[in-house]
Amino acid sequence: MIGTSRFNITDRILAHAAARPADPAIIHKTTTWSYAELVERMGALAEALVAHGAVVDRPSPRVGLACGDGLPYVVLALGLLRAGACVVPIASELARDERERIVRSLGLSALVVGPGFEAGAV
Repeated sequence: MIGTSRFNITDRILAHAAARPADPAIIHKTTTWSYAELVERMGALAEALVAHGAVVDRPSPRVGLACGDGLPYVVLALGLLRAGACVVPIASELARDERERIVRSLGLSALVVGPGFEAGAV
């Protein structure tokens, strides 16, 4: 049944990694990451985001994520979720003024820009 679990996706990933760390978690083109590798990457990113003030001390801070599709997006999104943030995707398909309006209007705590977005594109 939808909505009955007390766990979010990062809790489920951590639980699976604890039970079966060598299982493949992500397969993308020629890259395969185990659950242990995924947990290591998302944990390191979560720590860095907190250390740099991207995730502030308030319930579910909104953090914008501007990143192209692929593995970097997955790791950035999971790292933000692990750090306790509410991920706000900023689509590259939108016109620049639309992306800027979204960023301004949502009261984001921070904006994380990953590969696939040129400098100053948001």
